[in-house]
Amino acid sequence: MGLKRNKLIHKHTGLKGLFYALVRMQDARPEVVGNLKRKNDELTRKLSRLRTEHDARRRDDDCC
Repeated sequence: MGLKRNKLIHKHTGLKGLFYALVRMQDARPEVVGNLKRKNDELTRKLSRLRTEHDARRRDDDCC
């Protein structure tokens, strides 16, 4: 049948409190997520720049 959730919560209230305290200590967004967001933004800008360069080269090749 398994362990009932409320039995675990009531028996280990200290662990539950510690867990929630650790969650509150962190920012709303974990640092890893922020790093990934910055990297994604950087790659998006790079992709945009490369597409612009590619389009410009394609136009130059077509006109001559």
